[in-house]
Amino acid sequence: LYTAFGGSGELRYAMSQPEFMDYKGLHVFENAAAYGGTGLTLTGRGEPERVRALTATRDLLPVLGALPRHGRNFEGDEGRSGSEPVVILSHEYWVNRFGGDATLLNSQLLLNDVSRRVIGILPPGLAFEGAEAIIPLYINPDSMTGRSSNSLNGVARLKPGVTLADAQRELNALTRQSIAL
Repeated sequence: LYTAFGGSGELRYAMSQPEFMDYKGLHVFENAAAYGGTGLTLTGRGEPERVRALTATRDLLPVLGALPRHGRNFEGDEGRSGSEPVVILSHEYWVNRFGGDATLLNSQLLLNDVSRRVIGILPPGLAFEGAEAIIPLYINPDSMTGRSSNSLNGVARLKPGVTLADAQRELNALTRQSIAL
C-alpha cells in the first residue's frame, strides 16, 4: 500500500482531480483511490449531529484491502450528479449511534439535507482517517480541467514486485513532467 502519493504516509499534499487521474495511470500501481475530508450534519433522528465523513472514489475500500461487512461498496457512477445518493457507515458509528440496528441497511439518512440510502457498514476497526461515514466521489475523466483545485488525497496499492523506490521514481518523473508543462 502506498499512501498519499507524496511518500510513506507521513508526507502528504493535496492534488486536483486531473492530477489524481495522472497518478492513477502510473504503471507501478495496481489500483488507486482519491478521497477528501468533509463534514456532514445528520438530521431527522433527534438532535442534529455532526458526522466526520470522507468523500471517496469507489476504489478506496478495495485499495485498503477492505469491503463492507454488511451491504456493498460503491458501484458504477454513484456520486455522479443525478445518481442515487448513498452512504457507507463505519461499524463503530453504526453501533454507537444506531445500536447496530440491522434494519438501517438500505434505509435513508438525512445528511446535509440530502436523503442518502445506507448501502454498507464497514468491518469493525476500519476507521480510515477517523471517518464515520463515506459518501461517493465521482471523477469524470471527460471533464479534466482545473489543476489548481487541490482538494484530494490519494492512496494506492503497488503492483506485485514493485518497490517503494520504483514508485517514487515514477512519481518523481510525473511531477517533473507536470512542472515542465
